[in-house]
Amino acid sequence: MNNPKKEARILVVSDTHGRSRLLQKLIKEESPFDMLIHCGDVEHDLYKDLGTANPFQIYVVKGNMDGLSYSRELLIEIAGHRIYVTHGDSLNVRYTNEGLYAKAREKKADVVLFGHTHVQEIEEHNGIFLMNPGSLTYPRNPQRIPTYGILKLREGEYPQTYLYTVPLSCGASKVSQILHRHG
Repeated sequence: MNNPKKEARILVVSDTHGRSRLLQKLIKEESPFDMLIHCGDVEHDLYKDLGTANPFQIYVVKGNMDGLSYSRELLIEIAGHRIYVTHGDSLNVRYTNEGLYAKAREKKADVVLFGHTHVQEIEEHNGIFLMNPGSLTYPRNPQRIPTYGILKLREGEYPQTYLYTVPLSCGASKVSQILHRHG
């Protein structure tokens, strides 16, 4: 999927497991953005939930808990970058990121977005940036705080990756803060 934009702001979420209320609040809180990418385990029809009259594009991959016919992986080109999106369960992300790096090299992607572990993560190796936004509804980080990511892309520049806790205005128990920034 190719998009000719020169820069983009992307909301990245994963592992909402059938609970979209917090995601809908987060969309209002983080607007405007160009794209929403869900890294799987949606467990419902996200396109139906969010409707078609959105000012942003929606991309979803199939997680190990999804019965719907989402793709298992996507390759998105935007702002001079190639983004490989997967849930990650088939690449053993609970134990290693090597499968993600191998897929990125195979697909010639410089950004990889994934989920499955419910734990937020940002990593970079040899010019490939990985981001797992964690989970909005069932976080497994030590604090059990819902998290999400923002990916900022600009043609000719390194990706900027940010992880956040969910803001109080969305119903979370802790104020939004940058957990990790890379870029």
